[in-house]
Amino acid sequence: MKHLKNICALAIPILLLSSFIWNSSKPIFLVKEKKKEKTQFGKFVYVPSGKLYETSEKTTSLKGFYMMSTEVSNADYDEFLKELESNGETERLELANIQSEKWNQRDFYYGEPFVETYDSHPAYENYPVVNVSRKAAELYCEWLTEKWAKRTDTKEKLVFRLPTKTEWMYAARGGHDLSPFPWGGYYVRNNKGCYLANFKHVDESRIKYNRKTEEYEIVGKSKAELRGSGHITSPVTSYFPNNFGLYNMSGNVSEFLYDGSTKGGSWASTAYYLQISAEDEFEDLNGDASPYVGIRPIAEILK
Repeated sequence: MKHLKNICALAIPILLLSSFIWNSSKPIFLVKEKKKEKTQFGKFVYVPSGKLYETSEKTTSLKGFYMMSTEVSNADYDEFLKELESNGETERLELANIQSEKWNQRDFYYGEPFVETYDSHPAYENYPVVNVSRKAAELYCEWLTEKWAKRTDTKEKLVFRLPTKTEWMYAARGGHDLSPFPWGGYYVRNNKGCYLANFKHVDESRIKYNRKTEEYEIVGKSKAELRGSGHITSPVTSYFPNNFGLYNMSGNVSEFLYDGSTKGGSWASTAYYLQISAEDEFEDLNGDASPYVGIRPIAEILK
């Protein structure tokens, strides 16, 4: 009997562990590809059907869709541009071209070196494409749809497009209802003090409380010091993915949405804009190209 109790005592944690493993969220990729035949479709992971809990009273049901696990990289986008050029699609190519001069924005003081290197040097091929317009992002999605339609190894009908705000927020949460961040916690650092995303860090010593105005202020030596940042984007697979297998849903680059807005915060955003429910930081862009905004398509499954 004593041995039986010991066996039961061991069995309970083993069963709990096996249950955890069985129920753990693992990304399901759109296609399984061979190493020699990799395409961009292998980067799409399945976001299962579910509900978006925007508040305790407002919920929205969503059907499953596929979403690119990373932001579109320079290498991904270069493939798109080269195919347009080889096909002689000059009109679409003109709309899709990267506007590298946007690195020289007046609120970013370290952009000049990236004008010539960021979208062309091999060192940055795994970094997110930026400085493309909303129209360019839509053309990229159209191109993916056309390429998918030509495949003969699948019967699934898909349309690639930019995500809606609701789809983006649901995917970003990764199954963590009402969580402010994709990683499910309430802080931008883990328990070891490491940052969980790429964004502008504001030193706590620069935050001042003005008792006359009852407002918090950020102080610095100069406007350049406050506006500028010594870092830029990070590779698209930086940091840990959320439970749906999606990287950098907060930080790195903000992402164009179907309804005309952007979401996610960027490498130059403060932590406030990394929150999933935060307002659109770049609403004044109106679809123009920016070093702060990139692309992450979804694939809608057609009946």
